[in-house]
Amino acid sequence: MNTNIIKRIHINPQSKGSLGKSFEAEFRTAWLDYHGIQWNGSDLDDRHHSFADRHPEQVQSYTLGNDDDSKSTLLGLFRSVSRSDAPVHVVDCRA
Repeated sequence: MNTNIIKRIHINPQSKGSLGKSFEAEFRTAWLDYHGIQWNGSDLDDRHHSFADRHPEQVQSYTLGNDDDSKSTLLGLFRSVSRSDAPVHVVDCRA
């Protein structure tokens, strides 16, 4: 693994639904694909999983439980991002 890779994490943590968070994630990943930029992602929307369903090879689904479980899940997510070779990580949040 190349440890000199600069990581960019794109996340839109809005608490309200129907604001276009998933659309923005899809638009961003389409742009990355068009430009040949390697990326991977996380789907935190445990009700819909549309981001993970569209990109099963690149996106990992996560389920956030109570506060302690959520913190542990998010720490694990960010650890896996730091170990990945992909320079970009896109997170689709739940409302």
